[in-house]
Amino acid sequence: MTNEPLEQTTLEAQSEPSDISDPRNVLDLLRDLKQKRLNPKDLAVEERRACVAHLGGEGVSVPEMAALLTCSERTIARDRKAILEGRALKNDPELAGEVAGELLHQARVGVEHIRRATRDKSTPPAVRIDGERAAMEILDKTAHRLQIMGFLPSSAQQIEATLSHRLEDPLTLQEIYAEAKRVGCIELPNGMQERRYGEASKGVGSVQSLPTPPATGKVAK
Repeated sequence: MTNEPLEQTTLEAQSEPSDISDPRNVLDLLRDLKQKRLNPKDLAVEERRACVAHLGGEGVSVPEMAALLTCSERTIARDRKAILEGRALKNDPELAGEVAGELLHQARVGVEHIRRATRDKSTPPAVRIDGERAAMEILDKTAHRLQIMGFLPSSAQQIEATLSHRLEDPLTLQEIYAEAKRVGCIELPNGMQERRYGEASKGVGSVQSLPTPPATGKVAK
């Protein structure tokens, strides 16, 4: 029995570069930076941005970040811009459902925590009532939010409104006569044309017999 295949495999494994490396925890990085055990210049770009994101969440100002990471404030500003771009929401049709599901899950967890805290026998009745009220408020607000997001039906609402809008000034008398003349010149089938002029001749006359309008003037109100 020979060990050549095993030895060859071992040598090949040692000769290949290892790409598996766990990223350093941001808390460990910050601790080493504060204790001067790590040179900020040795940080990779992603590590520095992770530190910037964490420090920003802790309320650390930009000058303080720049001093800790020994870089310019412009670099911190660029890192923060890159972080915002990385967190930008994409136009994903599944996002609304995911957010609604997370919202409902967190609401249920909150209700469970409240009821677990108030079910102890030593809990005063008033505290139990307040806890149950808070739980119901969470559920009610969650249901309302899901209605707004379109995941729950809502009752129909009747809306009544009066709209009055005028885009142009009133027509002048001359414009009205011109429009009447244009309508009168529209060709219609013989039967319809005779019937229209017959009806127009009862009392008011045909459109063609309208008097000549004045040169200017507005419609009398």
